[in-house]
Amino acid sequence: EPARSSCVACPAGSYCLARAIEALECPPGTMSSAGASVCVDCTPGTFQSASGRAECEECPPGFYCGEGVSAPSLCPEKTYRSAPGAGSPADCKPCPAGSACAAGADNHTVCEPGSVAAVGSHVCEACDAGMYQPHTRQSSCLTCTAGHYCLARSSEPLKCPPGKVSAAGTSGCTDCAAGKYQPASGRAQCMPCPAGSWCGVGASAPTQCLAGTYRGSTGAAAESGCESCPAGSACGKGSASTAACEDRKSTRLN
Repeated sequence: EPARSSCVACPAGSYCLARAIEALECPPGTMSSAGASVCVDCTPGTFQSASGRAECEECPPGFYCGEGVSAPSLCPEKTYRSAPGAGSPADCKPCPAGSACAAGADNHTVCEPGSVAAVGSHVCEACDAGMYQPHTRQSSCLTCTAGHYCLARSSEPLKCPPGKVSAAGTSGCTDCAAGKYQPASGRAQCMPCPAGSWCGVGASAPTQCLAGTYRGSTGAAAESGCESCPAGSACGKGSASTAACEDRKSTRLN
């Protein structure tokens, strides 16, 4: 075979040293154009995972690519990157308040009602018991209102039922103590049991004293708090006081 009179240009994706008899492929993380004697590192924001390539690929969303890398790196947790071409971790944006960002996030995940996240969070945290949050994208929970209770991850307070009450920031309701009652829902305090009645634990309505008994003051905690009607008096059901019986007078005929 006759000798060649000229050299052949080194192909793209390869490099050729002086007196080269064959082209050498560029390693991953580098590239070259035709006729190159050296391979060039991929620029920040690009990468190349294969050897023998003429171009580098753009770094995808959720990742960053430093100079000369063969694979993208995940954006750190608590950050995100929605556009391609990030060249360093600094190009990954902090996760906004009310959102969560796991490692490699290409967008921030909005926290749902009942959960919150501060700036730069990687997960949405559930509101603790005694707290609630009715809106999305929030950074803090609200204190449960008095007369209501809030379980963990509550999106709204729940009213205490009749016969029960609560202070602000609680996860449960408390029975009205004996001698008190509460007929309405969503209340913070119980009311004293009225005269003529008695109220057991958790009462939603007073129980009237039986006929033949009475209760002159408020706060009776049991039926035993109703006193027997004294002799010469009358006490109807639910009496708060005694009523004297009328004298019966007889008239003698002359």
